[in-house]
Amino acid sequence: MEQTDHQEVEADGYSREYTEGEKQRKGELYEAYRKGTFPEGELVQADTEEEAKQQEFCYLTTNSTFYLPTDRELTDEELLQMIDFEEKRNYALRQRYEEENAEEIAAKKAKEEEQIAQQVSEGGITEQEAIEIATAYFQQIYGLDGSGMELNHYYQESGNWRC
Repeated sequence: MEQTDHQEVEADGYSREYTEGEKQRKGELYEAYRKGTFPEGELVQADTEEEAKQQEFCYLTTNSTFYLPTDRELTDEELLQMIDFEEKRNYALRQRYEEENAEEIAAKKAKEEEQIAQQVSEGGITEQEAIEIATAYFQQIYGLDGSGMELNHYYQESGNWRC
C-alpha cells in the first residue's frame, strides 16, 4: 500500500494497448481467477524506469505502469499475474477505506436499514421480494432463471431496490 500512497498518478498506465486476443483472454482468465485459478508466480515490480525497461514484463511502481512485451502477446501466466496484482491491491484499498471510514459506513448502514424498515412498514417491498420480482422479469425477458449468475442488488435512498 505504501507504493500506492507515493504514486503521482491516479490510474494504471500501459506501455502498449492490449491486443484483441489479450482482451478476450484476460476476461476469460478473470473468471477463472474468481473460481480459483491463480498464477504460479508474482508480477515483477520495478522501482525505476531503467529497471522496468530491462524487464520484458513488469509493473513500474512509481508511475503505476504495466510494461508489456512489445514483440509478442502476454501469456496466460502473465495475464493471471496482472489480475492477481490488481485484485490484491483493490482488496487492500477497500480494507483501508473501510478501516478509515468505519464510523461513517456504520452510520450510513444504520440509516439505510432504518429507511428500509420504514418503507416496508409503509407497504414497500422487502429485499427478498425485490429479488423475486427481478428474477421473474429476467426469466420473462431473457428466458433464463439466473442460476450461475452473480446477484447484484442494492437499496437506493429514494426507497427503491435495484437488481
